[in-house]
Amino acid sequence: MPATGRGRVAASGFGSGSGFSVPSGAGSGQVSEPKAAPEVTSVATAGSAFARDGERGSATVEAAIAVCAVVVVLAMALAGAGAVFAQLRCTDAAREAARLVARGDQARAEEAARRLAPSGATVSIQVRDDEVTVMVTAEPIGGLDLVSIRAEAMAVLEPGVVGDG
Repeated sequence: MPATGRGRVAASGFGSGSGFSVPSGAGSGQVSEPKAAPEVTSVATAGSAFARDGERGSATVEAAIAVCAVVVVLAMALAGAGAVFAQLRCTDAAREAARLVARGDQARAEEAARRLAPSGATVSIQVRDDEVTVMVTAEPIGGLDLVSIRAEAMAVLEPGVVGDG
């Protein structure tokens, strides 16, 4: 091997600019002492066990918080969907009751409205002159007190049906 400097030989397979060199006596059975590792002054930058122990479990805590957030969002989405379905049921009940009252069948109208509306809903039927107004109100599902579930339907009495007047 060619000599690259005083007492050093370039390692085979590496270019002379690589900075990698072997002491000149390395191939002749001479053993050189290993250099001491540099002293580390900062525990956190060394990546020691102490630095890692302080963060142990943080991924678990973050995952638990993320799972809780997903559960809350899912519960709110389900409660919102339940409120939409309850609103649709109230609308159907009010419309059907108004149609039946307009035809002159108020007893069946109340029965149909209670059957179509969500459980616990209140049904209010008012007849003024030749106009019928039915209001169906239900309690919010899932504790959504900010949401009002109410539907109203109006109809005109059919000819020959007598209203309050």
